[in-house]
Amino acid sequence: MLFIVDEDSAFGATLLVLLFVAMIIVSYRLYTGKRWNGSKKRLRITPETLQILPPHRNEPLETITISELQQIGVQSDYRLAGPPSFKLKDSLRHKYRYNFIEWTFKDGETRRVNLAIDSDYQTHQIDKIIREWKRHETVPLKIYDEVATDQLF
Repeated sequence: MLFIVDEDSAFGATLLVLLFVAMIIVSYRLYTGKRWNGSKKRLRITPETLQILPPHRNEPLETITISELQQIGVQSDYRLAGPPSFKLKDSLRHKYRYNFIEWTFKDGETRRVNLAIDSDYQTHQIDKIIREWKRHETVPLKIYDEVATDQLF
């Protein structure tokens, strides 16, 4: 079988291949960015405790009971981690929205943890725990209206 290729079709085919490679690179940059800037520890939140867990085990590294806290800082709304806008420029630079929770111990020490929320189910669970804390008035809540973003790389 013999293929005859003239200059126009060779140029068009080369352009098409380059466009396809560029689309693969852009897709890779959009969907494989780091979603968590840090040690990839996990946070388990219950109405009574906050537990910091290692990445692949369920034994807590640290357990903090709500009764030993002076205050908990939460956001007014939690959303999925991801680009804060649909701007291609922000997405390509991996400028992501992140969620956080902050707690202050009775001795004045404050910790703030950034959360990478992966599903709507997790956002509903966090909202449910915050409503529980508000209802029982276990600890004073500080509500932040800020939207935190971070350029991860």
